[in-house]
Amino acid sequence: TVSREHWYTAVAASIRGGILAEMGRTAEAEPLLVASYEQLAADDNAVPLYVGQSLQRLIQFYASSGDSSARARFEGIYQRDFGES
Repeated sequence: TVSREHWYTAVAASIRGGILAEMGRTAEAEPLLVASYEQLAADDNAVPLYVGQSLQRLIQFYASSGDSSARARFEGIYQRDFGES
């Protein structure tokens, strides 16, 4: 059994948030996307690939929602941490 604090759980939450966003359920998607990215970013054991994918889902969410300020903030983090856009 994997605990709620394990980074695997955060990956699953990020994927779920991305699916909810695609379904137009933005009020449910945003907190999952934000919390899962923050959990992954803070966990030294999380695989960087999954951290980056979580961040990309968050960027896509804000791009789709039209929140250019949040999108720019997370794109800056992606550029800093992963060196690409």
